[in-house]
Amino acid sequence: MKIVDRALSRAVAALGAAAVLTQASAAGAQARRVSLPVGTVIPVRLDRPLSSRTAMAGDKFTATVRAGRDDADLPVGTRVEGVVREAIPAAKGKPGVLDLDFRRIVFPGGHKAPLDASLISLDAKSVKRSETGRLVASTDKSKDRLKFIGIGAGAGLVIGSLLKGNAIQDTLMGAAAGYLYNEFKKDKPGDVNLKEGAEFGVRLERSIGFTTNRASRAYAGEPTASAADRSSDPNPRDGATPDGGDIGVLVDDQDVALGHTRPFVRDGSVLVPIEPVARAAGLEFRYDAANRIVSAGNGETRMGIGSRIAVVRGVRKRLTASPEIRDDKLYVPMQFIALAIGGSAQWDESSRTVVISTGR
Repeated sequence: MKIVDRALSRAVAALGAAAVLTQASAAGAQARRVSLPVGTVIPVRLDRPLSSRTAMAGDKFTATVRAGRDDADLPVGTRVEGVVREAIPAAKGKPGVLDLDFRRIVFPGGHKAPLDASLISLDAKSVKRSETGRLVASTDKSKDRLKFIGIGAGAGLVIGSLLKGNAIQDTLMGAAAGYLYNEFKKDKPGDVNLKEGAEFGVRLERSIGFTTNRASRAYAGEPTASAADRSSDPNPRDGATPDGGDIGVLVDDQDVALGHTRPFVRDGSVLVPIEPVARAAGLEFRYDAANRIVSAGNGETRMGIGSRIAVVRGVRKRLTASPEIRDDKLYVPMQFIALAIGGSAQWDESSRTVVISTGR
């Protein structure tokens, strides 16, 4: 019994701490519009390997924005989607070539926006810091189109500077200009082999804008914003519907596959579809249709349809919303999931994402 009491105390304490952080964050950071101008460079990490030997034109790829000081205030987990424009395997002493097109930027909640951007190196010759502290291209205008070329040790290419007057470049200039060369001129040509996690820059050719609740940072000399700086507005805006597709869910930093059962906002509270979210959190649940009661975690946490009172291991707690059935699907307040798993649930307004942590 004492073990159960201690576990309950920890869960309640964690929820209390999360509420304090949420309120402090909401008080200290108001929603603001961020506009990233042309020339802004966003560092990304490739999500899956790419090779000039196996890739084909039209193949899709994704890269995740590198979170930290240089992420330009983009929500953590923002991705860039693109396609392979050209892939030429190494042959007859000529290096492999990989040309990438960046098409969309995808925020954690699932919202997508068109992206007009180009490849750029992250070395000191190619990027610098602007007056705001963000990474920007060193030149005002993008010159020739940059591509990956298979010259370099190990993976076949390390992004380097554009070489001029090089015999290999002269051979390739008839096909396309603007290749990224490795600075080691004597390395044997081979295929481009970009590993998962390979880092490179995405240079904006057209400005993009988004809304964030993250506190504005004076980048120079300041550390990366903490999770509290990025977090939640306790009063999300109403109007989203389950099939609206604009609200997503992360469980332990993993995107939950929601299908058509999207979360929605009612009276300032976020309700999530219990089936996919509970599955992602490893939580068992049961719905008693006769009594209109949903229970989870071996029945230790339960709520009734139309009631805002949750019973957690015999202790009653008032939540901000009640469970609801829409289109034959059961939705519960995000706090219900947090109580059932002994974790936390927060709302990230900037990306319209429910962030759930199981604490495992």
